[in-house]
Amino acid sequence: AQTVGTELSYDREMVTSDKDCPIDEYSRIWIDKDVGGSYNYRVKAVAKSLNASRYAIEKVNVSDSKNTSFER
Repeated sequence: AQTVGTELSYDREMVTSDKDCPIDEYSRIWIDKDVGGSYNYRVKAVAKSLNASRYAIEKVNVSDSKNTSFER
């Protein structure tokens, strides 16, 4: 079951208890890839609770991430 939202389509979830985690809905993420290359996931939604933040992330196919200098 998807816990971030029922109307939202996403591939994976990430959870952290780090209250200072800088990841937000504009973040791009590299999973099992070198950060120097193209990102392969993006954050679609963030659900914060008292003790944790849950991130809905979507797999994307980006051939060249040089067009986006936004890294988190």
